[in-house]
Amino acid sequence: MSGTSRPALEYGQLLPTSRANPVGQLWAAVMMLDRLGEHEASGQLWAAVESSVAAGRVTPDLGGTLTTGEIEREILERLGGRDSSRG
Repeated sequence: MSGTSRPALEYGQLLPTSRANPVGQLWAAVMMLDRLGEHEASGQLWAAVESSVAAGRVTPDLGGTLTTGEIEREILERLGGRDSSRG
């Protein structure tokens, strides 16, 4: 095989570009909350993430157009929370 293979970008490298996909980390948080017995919170976060993904409201790597901040706000809105960028 010729050419140079490019190493996979890590989440921290993508974050400043607003192209990082936080969905995997949110799914990990869902599992952690469930393991800690926080089943209601786990279910609410799971539903918010899943509904965002099902609606196509995702980052480009999943076929969407949202930036990292936009998907954060999308999921917060689905949780019924306020926009974290407004303080």
